[in-house]
Amino acid sequence: MPGPLSSSRPGGDRAVVLLDFDGPLCGLFARRPAPAVAAVLLAVLRREGVVLPGAEDPHGLLARLPRALAERGVRAGERGRLVELVDLTLTREEIAAARCAEPTLGAAAAVVALAGAGVRLGVVSNNARAAVEEYLPRVGLAEHLAKHVVGRPGDPALMKPDPGGIREALRGLGVGEGETGGCVYIGDTPTDAAAAHAAGVRFLGWTGGSALRRERLIASGVAGNNLFDAWSTLFETESSMSKSVITAR
Repeated sequence: MPGPLSSSRPGGDRAVVLLDFDGPLCGLFARRPAPAVAAVLLAVLRREGVVLPGAEDPHGLLARLPRALAERGVRAGERGRLVELVDLTLTREEIAAARCAEPTLGAAAAVVALAGAGVRLGVVSNNARAAVEEYLPRVGLAEHLAKHVVGRPGDPALMKPDPGGIREALRGLGVGEGETGGCVYIGDTPTDAAAAHAAGVRFLGWTGGSALRRERLIASGVAGNNLFDAWSTLFETESSMSKSVITAR
């Protein structure tokens, strides 16, 4: 039975596959849980005299931070300093997490197969670029992905679902405007799907076998035939990865 990527028509020399980092490639916070990282960020803010409600998602916390500070009357210059401080703290936590992150089953083999098929590859993530670069050599993927990594922008407002990161990656891979028909972005959240849609590229959702993740993606408008539970099911068969990626249907 054909997998979702086999019908994406990213054929010929235009084939481009962009990947989210945490989830599709690895479990970044598998051993350093995201709620614990969010607690570190909140503690940093408390030391600066800013008390915010508890949070479990460090990236959601960072995304909401400029507005939360403004609502508390923090001046613009000070807001910028605090956002930068939290961003740098999150980057350090992500780098530490990358050193013990758990590889997603089948992801490395899929990347190698795609690269071998001549598909151009990149990573677009709301995680820090330095964290991605810390992880890739651990699993032998630096040669395939490290040259085209777009990490978290300095302005939290430009994180996904803003399409800027995907567009930047496409430009880096030589894809011009109007040439995105053969491009795919693989992510695992509704914000990933929204970013892909806004950038004009096809979205494929990795669920990792999670019913909740699948439900959230479908609820956000992602078609069920654009979701896959495991890398081995993304293609028609594991042994025909290369052919299914580059062959137009």
